[in-house]
Amino acid sequence: MEIAATVLPLVVLSLSVIVQVAYPGYNPLQDAVSLLVWGPLGWLQTAAFFLLSISILTTVVRLFLKTPMTARFRIGISLYALTAVGIIIVGVHPTDLPGAAPTLTGLVHLTTAGSIIFIFPAAAFLMAPHLGKTLKGWITRYTRAAGVTAIALIMLAGVVTLGGLGWFGTVERLILINAVAWTQIIGFQLL
Repeated sequence: MEIAATVLPLVVLSLSVIVQVAYPGYNPLQDAVSLLVWGPLGWLQTAAFFLLSISILTTVVRLFLKTPMTARFRIGISLYALTAVGIIIVGVHPTDLPGAAPTLTGLVHLTTAGSIIFIFPAAAFLMAPHLGKTLKGWITRYTRAAGVTAIALIMLAGVVTLGGLGWFGTVERLILINAVAWTQIIGFQLL
């Protein structure tokens, strides 16, 4: 279980890079990560979504076993577990191809992905005070910083999207790296 929480986040990021490189015409600065499922190694990106969910769920179980359960922490850890469920849904329901007619599958993907990015900072803020009591004290500050960073990046994603600036891929990757890094650091702290 420790390996899943500490190694899988790096595997997920590595797989996404491999899939990006193999996708002709894909621009990681502008294109969403979810579009990678339509490339030559798209199945690998889908696998990366599932591996990320396993990493998150493993971290949830380990936090559940090692952290005192206050009502606030229970809500936070439940929200964090919900992000894993959301990532599974995103993996099962691929995004629509750009320019294609919207589909129900694409709508499920878009709605779920949009929800996940808001759930992570909420979970972080709810869990932060309790993590410092179980793990090292700096984890509380880091978890709050990850939550604040997520909110700032969400606002930046809104500006980039609404302004038609074409840098959505970059901002989305920063959002993902923030959350995946938090998962990995917590995983290491739970060893």
